[in-house]
Amino acid sequence: MTVKEKRLPSEGSKTLQQEEQQSTGLISRSSLIRRLNRGREARARFVESHLNKSLAFQIRSLRDREQWTQTQFAEKLGMKHPNNVSARLENPNYGKHTLTTLKKIAATCDVGLVVWFVPFRRLVDWATGTPHKDTGLSPAFHDIPAFDHDPGIRAIQAKEAEEDKLVAELGSWQDERLPKKQPEPASFLGPIPLASEMSGAEAQAG
Repeated sequence: MTVKEKRLPSEGSKTLQQEEQQSTGLISRSSLIRRLNRGREARARFVESHLNKSLAFQIRSLRDREQWTQTQFAEKLGMKHPNNVSARLENPNYGKHTLTTLKKIAATCDVGLVVWFVPFRRLVDWATGTPHKDTGLSPAFHDIPAFDHDPGIRAIQAKEAEEDKLVAELGSWQDERLPKKQPEPASFLGPIPLASEMSGAEAQAG
């Protein structure tokens, strides 16, 4: 029984890692941008889904780091019902975390908290694991372009269009270099029948 209890945290952590990889797995920038290009509603759904999952898994990871049960975590946050931890805070489908609750979690777990709006280029880099240079609280921090006017998104699209063009040109060049199959010479007499296929008269004439 004791051995089983000691294994529970590690098994839980493994499950959490598997869920994180499944729910926040990195995707390519091109596929993500194609998804965002579907329209404003598609972009809003992606932002909401990405935010909900990131918060839920981070909160659970912080609790696991401290080795707190859901009851202990709820008490430290001043929550009356421990089930709210799993049903709300650590649920990626909940999506109603308040700033007040997030600030309580940050203070309880002794971590920083950052909440800001960003250009889609920054979100795309973040979601795909692409290195991004952070300029901090520069003037650009307060000048946030919409998706259709984001120069970063346009630059990515232009680069990928150029890469697609090069790939197409390379494929065409390779097709031209391949030896072309020569047509077989036409036979006017047709195939010669086997002896077994010839009639008796034809066989005797042969």
